[in-house]
Amino acid sequence: MSAPFIFIATHTVKPGQFEAFEKYFIDFSDTVVEPNEPRLLSFQGYADPASNEVTVVQIHPDAESMVHHLSVITEHVAVAYADYLERESRWQIYGTPRAGVLEKIQALGGDSTTPQSREAFAGFTRWT
Repeated sequence: MSAPFIFIATHTVKPGQFEAFEKYFIDFSDTVVEPNEPRLLSFQGYADPASNEVTVVQIHPDAESMVHHLSVITEHVAVAYADYLERESRWQIYGTPRAGVLEKIQALGGDSTTPQSREAFAGFTRWT
């Protein structure tokens, strides 16, 4: 069974930076991610101003697409953490973690704990 690679990251926004981060993320999505990642199936930011959190949901066709994504966004993630986001993030990872993707996610987040991935065991994907 071929299942997509899904990455969900939840971040706490630094105090007073919520609106600025939303503007930054819109520009980042439009000018960096979309034009440079043709294999990325979906890239969505979700805001929860009440909890001061944002969640980014990515759907890749495979882990290699996620590895490419990480190479595209590295410098932008450094800016986001420096200017807008607290360092602590929560990751949810679904799919087969090929190509060293878990280690790359770990390095990006600066955490000493290797993230874990959940493997698909049933289901189907339908894209229109």
